[in-house]
Amino acid sequence: KRLHTLGITHVLSVAAEGPPKFEDRGCLIYRWDPLVEATCTLADVAAMVAGSIKFIGAALSESPKHRVLIHCLHGKTRSAVLACCAATVAAVPPPATFRNSYAHVQSQRPVCGIPDDWFDKLEELYAQLLEAKPGRVVLICGPSGCGKSTLASALAAVVAPLSAAIVGQDAYFARPFAPYSCRVDDSFESPEHVDWERLRLAIAEHARDHRLVVVEGHIVAADTALVAMADLCVILECSHEICRRRRVNRRERMPEEKLELSTYFDDFVWPAFLKYGLPALETLQTSC
Repeated sequence: KRLHTLGITHVLSVAAEGPPKFEDRGCLIYRWDPLVEATCTLADVAAMVAGSIKFIGAALSESPKHRVLIHCLHGKTRSAVLACCAATVAAVPPPATFRNSYAHVQSQRPVCGIPDDWFDKLEELYAQLLEAKPGRVVLICGPSGCGKSTLASALAAVVAPLSAAIVGQDAYFARPFAPYSCRVDDSFESPEHVDWERLRLAIAEHARDHRLVVVEGHIVAADTALVAMADLCVILECSHEICRRRRVNRRERMPEEKLELSTYFDDFVWPAFLKYGLPALETLQTSC
């Protein structure tokens, strides 16, 4: 019952005493990497980290609802190493070093204890895991003017310099910009106006070079292939009036320009969000 309450779906055990036996074993997915506590060495732990982290990463990537329990007899050394390394696939963004990850794990479970002479090797191993893993992709969705770009910049700022990239949907439109006064329908606000293939390729390229890739756009939730690339989806909600005010006052404009954009927003931008964007967000919420 406790496992169900915590939402545990997968169990990774390093207990050499035998695989754990829970009442609902049939409802859980197991991996057993036994390590004898009394004779366990750093080499033993390092040898099984890659496979164990792959198991954890696969579980979390299959569904944002999955939760992995790392299990061992005392929960001090063997499982602590795995928990620290698991941050490379579970945290957004992951800690920069093994010691940083260990500090967090120990703050949650003070009984953890990893031998001092293990840390240099574990730092190397942790760095290898980070280097081998593509950057995490965070998708920020919501209507035009709700603050997606502001949030994207804030998220990128908390990551170390040069390790985060921001990809804006607006840079991948299928047609060149046209003055608002020349637009007669919502075609500039629809999913068909985005070059999705080029956008996805750009995200994949950034993920190879950056630890975090933040993608923002008012219609990004409409592309299922793009959503599938994301490790985390963030939905911003905002009223019509506030979105219009933020969009119009995003930069300095002449009074006639503000009136023109405000009219375009009411006639096409917001109705297009209700027609295309909102259903995509509702589908996204259901699937997550």
